[in-house]
Amino acid sequence: MNKRLMLASAIALLGFTGSAFAADSAGGQGFIRGELGSTNTKLSADGESDSEDDVSYGVRGGYYFNKNFAVEGFYNDYFSKSEDGVSLDVTGYGIGVVGKMYFAPAMDTGWFVDGRVGAAKIKGKANISGMGSVSDSKTKPYIGVGIGYDFSRNLGLSLNYDYAKTDFYDVDVKLNTVAAALEYRF
Repeated sequence: MNKRLMLASAIALLGFTGSAFAADSAGGQGFIRGELGSTNTKLSADGESDSEDDVSYGVRGGYYFNKNFAVEGFYNDYFSKSEDGVSLDVTGYGIGVVGKMYFAPAMDTGWFVDGRVGAAKIKGKANISGMGSVSDSKTKPYIGVGIGYDFSRNLGLSLNYDYAKTDFYDVDVKLNTVAAALEYRF
């Protein structure tokens, strides 16, 4: 009797372990995400500060190792304004990690929250008509959070907030971005 019980337990355990590995291997997806939103760019120097909002857009891509963990790379156009012969552009690209948690943990569709952190190379370029241009870039950390809904294992929408801070020529720059995103996983 004990041998039969042990054999049945071993078979059940192997079946459970196999289904757990199958569920885990269901991760393993590449993704690409387009983002469109607004970035508030705040410039501060010598005790003075000014901020302005501008339309921003970006693209992210990467790989989900499972439904809860991914690596990402991205490009973002944060700010681009031109006025009275002066233009300022702020762009960035970077790499990071993403953590994602579904409201129903057994699911891989439905409502979710996510968080991301990584390093971004942020470039600022200023051009003054008739005088030329200057640019500077720094690699700094970025962080972000999001909430969204995955319609299927391959398609989801989200609303995201990202924050990055850098400095160009003794001018502090803070970038606060809110963007809607469409993500396709393959």
